Amino acid sequence: MVFCVAELLLYVYKGTLLPYPDTARTLAIEIIIIFLLAFIEGVRIFLGYKGNLAERTMALVFSVVLGIPVLFIDLFILLWQTYVLRIEVVLVSVALAFLGFEMIFSFAAIFTFKR
Repeated sequence: MVFCVAELLLYVYKGTLLPYPDTARTLAIEIIIIFLLAFIEGVRIFLGYKGNLAERTMALVFSVVLGIPVLFIDLFILLWQTYVLRIEVVLVSVALAFLGFEMIFSFAAIFTFKR
């Protein structure tokens, strides 16, 4: 959630200082993508938390499945948005590293809970 708040603040900065093309409403679409990321990430973390506490593999599996759209949204922010700032490269790199570790630990928990 801190990542999404930081991204929204960066969009305020970019929206005021950088020229966005108005024809495609690019800035609005990119902000909607950040809100979508916040929702999916919140659900994914909640499912991972509950699945780990209750040792339920299905919740962890759904958490891993929700990691796929989070990965693509993070890659969009890193590679395909209109303007990418250096601070965003750092933030998204950290987010991708955390996502990777969370996926590894989720798979380890799934295999442990299956036994």
